[in-house]
Amino acid sequence: MRILNPILAVLVVTQALSVIFGEHLSYKAFEVIHEGGGMLLLIGIALHVVLNWKWVRASLLVRRELAETVAQVAYHPDFAKLRTSGEDTGCH
Repeated sequence: MRILNPILAVLVVTQALSVIFGEHLSYKAFEVIHEGGGMLLLIGIALHVVLNWKWVRASLLVRRELAETVAQVAYHPDFAKLRTSGEDTGCH
């Protein structure tokens, strides 16, 4: 990650600069810098996700599953009856 992140940063900046100064580049130079750099950027992003997949799962996917479970419980008909009936469930 110490190597990949700076490479990704350089590729992002290169993409932005190639768009900003694209009219001052020859077509061939633009093609190499922008299109080639774009492909490298996509590969780098994919590698970055693969190397961080454990964190992605722990941080994003598990939370989503938890949120879906909470939503299912909260909108379950039996739970809705308890909320609206005014019964004391013993939970405070």
